[in-house]
Amino acid sequence: MTPYMAPEEYKIRVTARISKDLDTRIHRFYNNMAPAIIETLELLAASKESTLSPNGTNENTQDTNKDTDEMMAQLVDKNKTIGDKEKVIGDLEAVLKFKSIL
Repeated sequence: MTPYMAPEEYKIRVTARISKDLDTRIHRFYNNMAPAIIETLELLAASKESTLSPNGTNENTQDTNKDTDEMMAQLVDKNKTIGDKEKVIGDLEAVLKFKSIL
């Protein structure tokens, strides 16, 4: 008996129609659709119950939002640094171009 099998009295049948594309995508990871459905429904229920963060770990939603805000601030800083470096590169290219004319 696998972890997904339980006595019949504890089970209900779940059915749904899905696109062929989704079926193909799921079968890249699972040989059988049943474990994929069970795992997905468990994750969905946990996320709706706010026991899982978007990355699949048990965290407080506020912590996740804080982490997201911190990462966004880091991205903004990195983008500014990249922009500053690109400006310096452009200035150096202009100096080199000017010197090559002389």
